[in-house]
Amino acid sequence: MEPGFVWGNNYWTSSKELCQVLREPLIISLSPRYERNHHQNLSTARPPFLVNYQVVHIKHDSKYQIEQKIYDKSIVHIGLCFPTVCDPKETSMLVDQVLQRNKEEYFLIGANYTILDAKHTTASERALGNVFLMLTLIGLSIILLLVIFGTIYGKCLRKPFWNNVVLTPDKKVSDGNEMGVKALQNTTKQSLISEIFTSFSISDNYQKLTSIHMTKKSLSAIHGLSGFLLAYTFFDHLKETEGKAAKNPIRLLWKAILLRYLRLAIPYIPAFLFTTSLAFYLRDASTYHFIEQTDYNCEHYWWRNFLFINNWWKMSDMCMTNSWYLSADFQCFLITIILLVLSLRFPKTSIFGFVLVFLGSCIYSGYVGWTENFSYLLDVQFNSIDTLYYPTYTRIGGYLVGVFSGWLFVKLDEDLKLNKVFVVIGWIIALTINLSLFLAQVFRVENQYLGMFFAGICRPMYCGTIMWIVFMCSRGYGGIVTKILGSPSLVVISRLSFAAYLVNPILIYFVSMISDVPFHIELVSTTITVVGYVYLIYRLATVFSLLFEFPFTQIIKKVCDRMENRSENNNNKDSTHL
Repeated sequence: MEPGFVWGNNYWTSSKELCQVLREPLIISLSPRYERNHHQNLSTARPPFLVNYQVVHIKHDSKYQIEQKIYDKSIVHIGLCFPTVCDPKETSMLVDQVLQRNKEEYFLIGANYTILDAKHTTASERALGNVFLMLTLIGLSIILLLVIFGTIYGKCLRKPFWNNVVLTPDKKVSDGNEMGVKALQNTTKQSLISEIFTSFSISDNYQKLTSIHMTKKSLSAIHGLSGFLLAYTFFDHLKETEGKAAKNPIRLLWKAILLRYLRLAIPYIPAFLFTTSLAFYLRDASTYHFIEQTDYNCEHYWWRNFLFINNWWKMSDMCMTNSWYLSADFQCFLITIILLVLSLRFPKTSIFGFVLVFLGSCIYSGYVGWTENFSYLLDVQFNSIDTLYYPTYTRIGGYLVGVFSGWLFVKLDEDLKLNKVFVVIGWIIALTINLSLFLAQVFRVENQYLGMFFAGICRPMYCGTIMWIVFMCSRGYGGIVTKILGSPSLVVISRLSFAAYLVNPILIYFVSMISDVPFHIELVSTTITVVGYVYLIYRLATVFSLLFEFPFTQIIKKVCDRMENRSENNNNKDSTHL
């Protein structure tokens, strides 16, 4: 029995790698010049029968372990080298007999334990032959071929036919050699295919990724502060086109929704395939009991994810629980863009809708917080996750704070002068609110009125402080904060935020579930592990972004630009940059 059972150490897993060494002895090359105290051939000794690592999961009902009410953590993992001839059913029977015959020794488990399952930790045919793995391999192969061809095409095959070509005042093509003109004409016809291929160029995309130049259009590629960015892009485009973009609101609406869906869904597809393929494999190969049924839920309920509605179900029924944020964000986007487009024709109705949604979100979230006696205690937070964390109604209040800030950001002059006293007081209030919300998570207390307050308006308040920081830094009142947030490294990191968000749970999920021994939280080792995770996540996010995000973002942009140019030339219609 492992130490630390009282505090939740249910992992009596021995070592899967050691069991492998017993099957295939590890050869260690040591010099014969030294006398050694161990038995001869100790490292090559083998048991008299073949062994195989198996794990048995037992649900205990012990009174000697602190019950956290966070996930179902009362699962004891027993891992041993059993004879190969024993199948999992026989293994579970052997473990049950040992526990029954040695009740006094294993009294901590409790008398009413339940054996959940036993298994070999080897990948089955289901893990290696499922459709998600096949789609992953096929899709990855196609992307790699496109990347290789696009990079070669961009570097070697693409020729600047138009280097010496100019346009005369009457907009006719003029060039010293006729071949250059013909090449330009042929290139113009085929330029879309050429641009699609060059969109997969690793070198071109890496230069764009690491460029520190920020434009108005590049802002919309930064994930986070979604409400602010949506409103900023919407109203800024109306301002640039002098209201011409508002002439066709229906077209404006469907195009904004389509582009937003594609922007989120395309990188989401490979992340979904990687996660699901790993879930099938780890279901068999991992020593640890699955808390989330990712393999089953993703196999049967994948459509919820791509409709961005998976946060409507409980966490236990979700595929990729971390993706609840994308669903909530997309739903907030839909509500907001409809109200923004409505404001072009019916501004008062739109304002009423914004106020109604904001107040409804705060009031209903506060009501749920009151009824559930919400607090920041970890077990309370976990058990209210389906009602106060995942749902969109708890998130849209903060989102609309960002929308209002984006509108205000566009309406106010860029050279707006603010009173220094007002700026100082604003910074003090913003930092005080942020500090108070942080301390509320540290000094946790249970109070029904505080629970209602935290659930109802803490997120809008927090978003308000973030918007203050954005506004002050952009208007020249941020001081050192502006320099830090505008540093070149953070500009590059901001472009990787969506890819990092998708890669992060995949990496942690794989490393945690495939580890030979459980990970115990301790300050020094945990700090080093966190630093290593952050570094590796952003390295992998760079690769992920270059393969699955940047190419398709460039393609969407180029196709939209062509459609806009054609629309302007033929019909003189405007479109949106959303």
